[in-house]
Amino acid sequence: MKFVIGTAQIKKRYGILGNHLKLSEAKKIFKTKRKNIDYVDTSPSYGVSEKYLGKNLNKNIKIITKLDKLRSKKKDNVCREIERKIIKSFNKFNRTIYWVLFHNEDDANWLKEKLVRNKFKEIIKNKYIKKIGVSCYQYENIQNYCKFFKFDIFQIPLNALNIREKKIEYLKKLKKKYGFKIHARSIFLQGVLLINSKNIPKKLKRLKKKLIEIKKKIEIKNIRTYNYLISIIDNLKLVDCAVIGVKNYDEFINLTNYKKIKLTKNEIFRFRLNQSKILDPRNW
Repeated sequence: MKFVIGTAQIKKRYGILGNHLKLSEAKKIFKTKRKNIDYVDTSPSYGVSEKYLGKNLNKNIKIITKLDKLRSKKKDNVCREIERKIIKSFNKFNRTIYWVLFHNEDDANWLKEKLVRNKFKEIIKNKYIKKIGVSCYQYENIQNYCKFFKFDIFQIPLNALNIREKKIEYLKKLKKKYGFKIHARSIFLQGVLLINSKNIPKKLKRLKKKLIEIKKKIEIKNIRTYNYLISIIDNLKLVDCAVIGVKNYDEFINLTNYKKIKLTKNEIFRFRLNQSKILDPRNW
């Protein structure tokens, strides 16, 4: 499994647990290229993240950033907004952005317009970016996006609680048909799957039983929590990279030392929870 380091928490509290990464810790993480860390994932909306990475990121680590929600309503104005936002991010990094993703997935529909497609061709030709993708919440929308544009990547939330066999098989068929890559985010559900069940936030109480189940399984197997939760996704044979945020250097080292655990189909899907609302951080 290859990893993308999420950076929303650099010098900024992120998620329901308020995790954040100190700059002193970030320096140790981003200065050196590790064999299984290929990318960083950032966004203009992540506070100082882009600016910090522009000054401190190892040159061999590729950059994924995002286009924040587009405000323009006319296609010529959308083209100008897209170009302005991408160049602004590019100037912070002073190197080509490997992937730019639509942060608001509905904005991907602008690529139905020839004028917008041509603008992206121009941006790629000028070496501001290399490839285009979409950050999705609803995986069911992916096929619709693929019908009008050849996207290179879809980033979707996948973790022990939200995977279903039919969902995974559907995504495998789409991936084979259209040739895109899948990056999985929210593998630890903003860190909730890593905490003690006693410390779970009140609004997520319905997850407590599942956290206890996961912890018991980990204790029985006598394995690392990181390795187990990542292996659940790794064993799907679907995901190209996992997007994972860390709150300190020790967690980063856990990733670099990741070892896949072979799991049966029953073990992979045993923790699934059919409560989509509580599993969507937008509802927290």
